[in-house]
Amino acid sequence: MKKKNIIFICTDQHRTDSLSVYKNDTICKTPVLDELAKESIVFDNAYTSCPVCTPARGSMKTGLYPSKTGMETNSFQPGCRTHEISDMPYLLNRRLESMGYRCGYTGKWHLGTGADKSASEEGRGMLEALDKGFMDVAPYRGHASLPTEIGYVGDDFPGHGGGGWCFPQFKEYLKENGLEVSIINQTTGKLPGDHSTVGEVVSPIESTIEYYLVERAKSIVEKLAEEEEPFYFQLNFWGPHEPFFAPTKYLDMYRNVTIPQNPTFTESPESSPRIYNLIRRPEVSWDFFQDTLRHYYACISHIDAQIGRFLSWLKEKGLYEDTMIIFGADHGDN
Repeated sequence: MKKKNIIFICTDQHRTDSLSVYKNDTICKTPVLDELAKESIVFDNAYTSCPVCTPARGSMKTGLYPSKTGMETNSFQPGCRTHEISDMPYLLNRRLESMGYRCGYTGKWHLGTGADKSASEEGRGMLEALDKGFMDVAPYRGHASLPTEIGYVGDDFPGHGGGGWCFPQFKEYLKENGLEVSIINQTTGKLPGDHSTVGEVVSPIESTIEYYLVERAKSIVEKLAEEEEPFYFQLNFWGPHEPFFAPTKYLDMYRNVTIPQNPTFTESPESSPRIYNLIRRPEVSWDFFQDTLRHYYACISHIDAQIGRFLSWLKEKGLYEDTMIIFGADHGDN
């Protein structure tokens, strides 16, 4: 009897209180994930190994804590001891391969830059900067840990990716389909050191990185499904991690919605770690964060719709009933 196929859909920096299955009075709308949860086992006592991208993703790939993988903060940053994940038999995809699975991947990676490889400007740029003095990156010269380098079929999107909007593969997709991305009302750096970026995507939904990822997922899964072996496929969205570039259709759902001020916004910082007060920025009105949350929720609703498009395609192809579908995130958000 053929083993079940497995599809793991992973979002990035996704708060549980934006999902009704965890917070039934949430403002955020995720009808597709709500329906998926109804026919699923919901884990309500699960925690990330670390609320930072590279360490959390390293743990998901290895089953090990960041202290064991050496990926203790984001790759190629001070405090991280391992910057490119090693291709070892205990990696998730290598274990699945040993059980007869073919493995595919698209979307955010952040477990390696493909250092010195032509595919990764980010990798080369990081090495050039780091060579100037404060980190020893010599061991990573010429060493790539991208999905296709460690056994996956699919796409290589090195490093963090900044939301995925600048990768050449995405730009080629836009060109081939006569599409252009148009983002208005972009804001960033409202405060010194602030990195919250929002914007409204006024071009067609087809021009978004989320739509493109589902197109890539369909293409890769279709090829994997042609083989006799079962498949494991991972679809990693860059969102709802910032930049919060939300299509008009979904931003309209929240544009005039009042989001109640978080109770912790005005509490005394004396008993909290200093980082919380830096993030809260009590000198700024709640309106700043309310606007950001509106875009954040809009991005989540957009991703939810794209997941729905992918699930509908699986049903059309007769793959849904033979596939175990897992949904999760690497970690939450402040």
